[in-house]
Amino acid sequence: MSMVAYNQTGYDGQSMSIRAREAYESGEMPKSRWTKAAMLAAIQAWCRDADRVVLPEVAKLRRDELFERLFTAKSWHHTGKYAAATDFYGVDEDAADAFSRPMTGEELAEVEAERDAERARGEAKAEEHARAAKAEGEARRAARQRAIDALGPAYDYIAARNPVYTSQHTIIRSMAADEAIHPEDYEARVAKSGRVMLRLRSTGLEMPLERACTYEL
Repeated sequence: MSMVAYNQTGYDGQSMSIRAREAYESGEMPKSRWTKAAMLAAIQAWCRDADRVVLPEVAKLRRDELFERLFTAKSWHHTGKYAAATDFYGVDEDAADAFSRPMTGEELAEVEAERDAERARGEAKAEEHARAAKAEGEARRAARQRAIDALGPAYDYIAARNPVYTSQHTIIRSMAADEAIHPEDYEARVAKSGRVMLRLRSTGLEMPLERACTYEL
């Protein structure tokens, strides 16, 4: 079998397919990756979502017993440089159901309180991100306006020389904009083709004016 090319179609680097990566993210892994601690955590997570409690004897099982009794093959995916077909395992829901019990009313109330707290934290985080994004946008607009105000009459000239600019960054960094602010650093000429060429004296960099409007120094 030929070696997988880095990031070839459907592959994540050379380690595994994109679907294999998605399987990891959904809680499935090859048998070799399932440590006892990882298996117990996965079973606990499944039981919590199902409003159940893991029976005490589960933690006493040896790793191999735990895997054999409570895990099952869920899918297979290509992994490694040679795209070997690898089985991915996850919690066997029927077995987990047999090795657990329903939560009591008190346990369920505690879990619901934790879920409410998690939802509240998620909503607070989303609101915080929204406020941060709004503040960042306002800061960018304010910075752009300060740049425009500082340029004064030169702003209209820069805008005319930079018809595609969209932000303070382009206003300040494009070659044509820099020429508008520091004309002493540039010289212009008309080429035989009729195109206006702009040249930076210090480096000899020269390009057509229309390209200088978007070229970043």
